[in-house]
Amino acid sequence: KSLKKKTPSKSRIQERKLMYQNIILPYIDSSLPDAYLHLLVAFTSANPVFLTGVIKQLWTLLQDRTFGGGRGEWKDLVEYNYNDGEQKEEGEEKKEDRMHVLDMQRAQRIHATLATILRLCPRGNTEIFSILASGFPFKLTSLDDQVWYAKQCLSVLRYVPTIQGAVLGLLLDKALEIDVEIKVEEGGGVAIEIDDEEDEEDEMAGLFELEMGDDKKAKKENSVVEDVKVDDMADKLDSIMLLVFQHLSACCKNDVTAPKRLYKIMSPVFDSNILTTHRCKFVQFVMFVICGFDNDISAIHHNNNHIATSDSHDNDDGEHHQSKLYREFAAKLIDIVLDPYRATVTRQSAACYLASFMSRASYVCPETICESVSAMLRWAEAYMDTFPKPRMSSANDTNSGISSSRPRNGMNNMREQCEMHSLFYTVCQAAYYTMCFRGVEATQYFNTCVEYYSQHNINEDDDEDIPYAHPNDIDISAQRWMKVCGHHLQPLKHFGKRAP
Repeated sequence: KSLKKKTPSKSRIQERKLMYQNIILPYIDSSLPDAYLHLLVAFTSANPVFLTGVIKQLWTLLQDRTFGGGRGEWKDLVEYNYNDGEQKEEGEEKKEDRMHVLDMQRAQRIHATLATILRLCPRGNTEIFSILASGFPFKLTSLDDQVWYAKQCLSVLRYVPTIQGAVLGLLLDKALEIDVEIKVEEGGGVAIEIDDEEDEEDEMAGLFELEMGDDKKAKKENSVVEDVKVDDMADKLDSIMLLVFQHLSACCKNDVTAPKRLYKIMSPVFDSNILTTHRCKFVQFVMFVICGFDNDISAIHHNNNHIATSDSHDNDDGEHHQSKLYREFAAKLIDIVLDPYRATVTRQSAACYLASFMSRASYVCPETICESVSAMLRWAEAYMDTFPKPRMSSANDTNSGISSSRPRNGMNNMREQCEMHSLFYTVCQAAYYTMCFRGVEATQYFNTCVEYYSQHNINEDDDEDIPYAHPNDIDISAQRWMKVCGHHLQPLKHFGKRAP
């Protein structure tokens, strides 16, 4: 059997041209394409058996960027003026802009048809997402195709809002596929992670080039190609994330409750996709952005309510609007770290994300910083209590495969200790990392709380409206740090080798 792609016949090409000219070109009378689209709507509403097929065909037609997709035959059609039959003279930039406008007009017409069909046949709302997910371009396709498809998926949410969580999850999944491919090296450089098979092929190619005496030239060309690949993949990741952030921003623009709703939608995506993905570096900032929108909206409403109620000295409403979604997210990560039924790798990832979130989110208050660090120190102290003294290795331990908590000799023993107490070292690193970035303000807040409670003689059982948290709940005193750092497991010794 021949594997060559069959070339369409001339009659088929002419038929496709006629179809695109009659249905797609907007500068021809729109009554004919509207009649075709109305016929599809009538078919679907009369017999739902056509529903899935019509949606698939319309979505396939929507993916094909007829004018802006680089097809010469359609560029020629755009350049041709059907009114006077003469070739138009215009620059390349104007041609590209005009083709983009034509693509957008064509997409709007198809989206309007899809919206009408789904309104008449609600069953299609449960089927359209599978069609969207199955047609998403592969990560190696061009940037323009990736961005175009992502924009069309987000456009569907205007008339099918019930699949918002699934569509955002799909876009983040595709961004994750690109994110894990980009490897950040120790020196700050970036590279694309190459599969083993591709790596072997490159090595074999390098051997042959070495025999021909072109090794230096080949290395230079490979480095240039590698830089192009990194830039291309980074542009795709940035573009997808930008579209997601713009969509989140548009949702939160005039809706006070939008951040909370988006958080509930994205929280399962974070748990199932982001938290369990190794080497995720950028996609997790979607939670950072949602919490930031919530903080900005809460601050604006708090200030407005504070001004409105300043005469009556009643700030209850202002306090009510401060939802502080970032506290809920931090509590969620702490719960995962402390959950003994979770996998160790998942608990480690949650500790790293907690430290990164606490350190980079400037809107997180010092009280939340102290509570998070205190919770990690409390868990570390409980863990250290189970290993009060260094265990001495014995013949029974060696035969049973139990490693000593004290390194004996060599790097192998140190590696065994790190693997055995990996969660302990990760939690301690997260606490250290947070204090490196937010330690000054956290320490000032803790000292202020201690001073306030000592001056007012307040007990934990008092029900008064106290402006500060109790020192026992946010204890980050020097004594606790000395206890952790002075333990025989030496967590400070391992800090910096694998920071969050």
